[in-house]
Amino acid sequence: MEAMKFDSSRSWICLFTLMCWLSLGYSRYQEEGSDSVDFGQLFSKCVRFTPEFDSCVKDALNNAQDFFLTGVPELNLLPMDPWNLEDVHLNQTSHDLKFMNIRESSWRNSTIEEFKSSLSPDLPQYVQFTQFVPEYFIEGNFKAFGKQIEGFQEGKWNLTLYNMTRTLAISRHQLDPAKFKVKQSIHEVENMKVFVGDLPDATPSSENFDNLILNSFWKVTLPVFKPILEELLDVAYSRKYWELFGNLDWDKVFFSAPEMSS
Repeated sequence: MEAMKFDSSRSWICLFTLMCWLSLGYSRYQEEGSDSVDFGQLFSKCVRFTPEFDSCVKDALNNAQDFFLTGVPELNLLPMDPWNLEDVHLNQTSHDLKFMNIRESSWRNSTIEEFKSSLSPDLPQYVQFTQFVPEYFIEGNFKAFGKQIEGFQEGKWNLTLYNMTRTLAISRHQLDPAKFKVKQSIHEVENMKVFVGDLPDATPSSENFDNLILNSFWKVTLPVFKPILEELLDVAYSRKYWELFGNLDWDKVFFSAPEMSS
């Protein structure tokens, strides 16, 4: 996936630190005595603008799961698994859907496999990483507008993807530099389970039959769900990340980072 890029007069450190925190849950914490490890210590050996920087950050993130689960109180960062996402309305040519009461859980046992950054103020800046997720879960309510499949106008849903690999990239929004833009692509999924319920005029037996068909032929239905899920999370993540990190004091995280040379 081509990384999203942007030009911005703001400091690169805001973008980079954001992605560090977002990625906390994509890791397995491997060191003993995690309670005594300081958040800043995990990144203290990562020197910006060196060949080892991306690899160092990847390793640090893969040892930071405890902070993802507990948050970082001194930075006013709350735990993020599970987390609730804002309502999202997707209005495209192929679908017109609104998702409400979205709840997502997955990142605590995940792993960052690749991490790539471009942080120089003289170049388009972005951060991109590839993540392996053993079990990804999302649920909520939905409403479908326009010409949709009869009987599926509204209801509840949940979706679980097993052994999923995806790539996420973050940049500043080209039309509104005060906002973040997230773009992701799901590459691999080994299995999928989906449930759709509380449908208008549906009976438990008819819902069970519909879900049996969806799950029995998941390799056929996955290409239908995949682009909608990617679009849903692109919108929801972009909003959530700015809400949580837009006003964060980044200097408290990278207080030991060397000054960028002019």
